[in-house]
Amino acid sequence: MSADRWPSSLRSLPVFAALIAAATLGAHAADTTPPGDVAKATAAARDSVVTLEWDNPTDADFAGVLVLRHAGSAVPDAPVDGQSYSVGDTIGSSDVVCVTTSSETSCDDTGVTNGVEYHYKLCAFDGTLNYAGGVSTTGLPRALPYKWAFTTRAATLAPVGAIPSAYIVSVGNDRLLYRMAESDGRRAGWSPPEVSGAVQARPMVGDLNPAVPGSPDYTGFVSSQDGNLYRFDMSADSTAEGVAHVAQDAGCPSGALQAPAVVMLDAFDNNPNPDDDVVVVATRCPDSNGDGTANDNKIMLYSHDLSTLYDTYDGDWDGTGSADSPGLGVSNAAPRILYRDDTNNFVYVPFNPDGDDDESIVAIEVLAANGSHTGPRFDIPVFSETRGLGSVDTDLVLFTFGYGNNHYLLFGASDGTGQGTLYLYDALTRTAGPGSPLKQRGSIPSTDGPVKGVAVSTPVPLGNGFYEHWVVWSTDNQVHGVRIKPGTIRFDSSSRWDLTLPDDTDPATGPSAPIVLRWVGGTENTRAYVGASDGVLYELDAKTGAIVRTWSVESGATLGSPTFDYNDGVHQGIVIGSTAGRVHWVSLD
Repeated sequence: MSADRWPSSLRSLPVFAALIAAATLGAHAADTTPPGDVAKATAAARDSVVTLEWDNPTDADFAGVLVLRHAGSAVPDAPVDGQSYSVGDTIGSSDVVCVTTSSETSCDDTGVTNGVEYHYKLCAFDGTLNYAGGVSTTGLPRALPYKWAFTTRAATLAPVGAIPSAYIVSVGNDRLLYRMAESDGRRAGWSPPEVSGAVQARPMVGDLNPAVPGSPDYTGFVSSQDGNLYRFDMSADSTAEGVAHVAQDAGCPSGALQAPAVVMLDAFDNNPNPDDDVVVVATRCPDSNGDGTANDNKIMLYSHDLSTLYDTYDGDWDGTGSADSPGLGVSNAAPRILYRDDTNNFVYVPFNPDGDDDESIVAIEVLAANGSHTGPRFDIPVFSETRGLGSVDTDLVLFTFGYGNNHYLLFGASDGTGQGTLYLYDALTRTAGPGSPLKQRGSIPSTDGPVKGVAVSTPVPLGNGFYEHWVVWSTDNQVHGVRIKPGTIRFDSSSRWDLTLPDDTDPATGPSAPIVLRWVGGTENTRAYVGASDGVLYELDAKTGAIVRTWSVESGATLGSPTFDYNDGVHQGIVIGSTAGRVHWVSLD
């Protein structure tokens, strides 16, 4: 209707003139700008359903998200601006599977077939149906034993962490921290927070309040390669609860954190008081003093909330500052905590050689505050420095033989020639006084590259109060196993086995670090699990090396180090990440 056809009584009103002017302007300046794309798009695929999840854009005119699906390859099509679509429509060769409102951040695609990889494009749109370019993700629905598969935004993933019966946690080169529900793999409202640097270390996650049933404190610590350590509340909020600038605190602002942190609960008493919880992490600092070696590293002792740096240790084992004492090499692997009921706890930290006194393992006691120190502290002189073994790049394994009080340490070290050695040490027996090496109980040299990872079984009963343990470790092309004999607590060379996995002979990847489990499926057994470069998860008899079962987890991808998870203490599963940026939960039932 033209303006002159309105009644004169209306045409004289100011508001009428404004409406006509706005309509005329709109006719010449229609909205053709789409909203921004969605962010952090992921897919949780399970039996016959794929759940897409994302963060909505913040545009004021954002109205919803249209999701396109294409089987077997990337979505080749796009919605047409100005056109509305409904679920079930097709655009070219792609199907419209979801059309959401501005308040929704997820949708379920139930029109999928198990075993088919589906590609999705998520296109945000505004009120005038301008469509954003779209963000892609993929989903791989399957039935058990593949409980679910979660597709992240990362191209590579650090080893996966698990809070049994609650959450699976993953982070990768996209710097986003993903939290998946153990039950179905969904984010369920968790918006993955971003850390400031890439992450290669397994996120350290767990319950910081285990002494109070029904009141869990699910917490995660993430080490980033720009030298920062983050603390996250894994149950409620996706923003960091605390950040420690570890490399800066250690005096090497250009340093990194390659190794994960560890949390020592009740560091110096047996009371469930969070003020007694401490966090230990070691640095990866470059050569900052120009002497040609990376020997300016420290072990750092923080409060549990990362707000306070309590103490540091720089390699000056006796506190005298002697010329051959200060200095630590870089730390690339996880420390371990030894809890003791009747006295203070120990932390064991692995290192690479520093070109000075070449510490490989530092064992140091954590003490309560005293008159001259206001918080927890390291005990000086240190308990032990074990030196000259080379670079310790495997996570340390602490275990108790049988069910006694004798503690032992397993790890792999490389000597700079491309080969490695598996070592067995007493954890609390030294060769001499304070600062001297731990007592070695055995070693097995490798001719197949460095040791990638090592695991040990819980006690295997032999009868008459005797037990044995089985050790499994991986190298470039093989998986190996050996028994630790009762009585002597030494490697039994006659029991050793070596296995080359089928179709997994790429030394650049090869088998992953293993894990070892007992009583899998409720049956008395000892099983080892390794991921492989052919996308297969292998279950091995840890006593013989025989392949028991295999799962074709993800064709064309290399699998990383597995993690054990269980739902209710009966239903067991392996969680494992891939180089395709997926996390898989595989049932062992």
